[in-house]
Amino acid sequence: MAPFHHHFELLGWPETTVIVRFWILAALATALALGIFYADFLHLGGID
Repeated sequence: MAPFHHHFELLGWPETTVIVRFWILAALATALALGIFYADFLHLGGID
């Protein structure tokens, strides 16, 4: 496991809580990245 993951387990978080919260963060980061990509796509005029 990654040291960052281990840090949260040492704080007392169950492993499933750590994993699910990282999944949520990954989903939010993906949504933000797709939103930025789509906004730039629309700004440039889309497909010609």
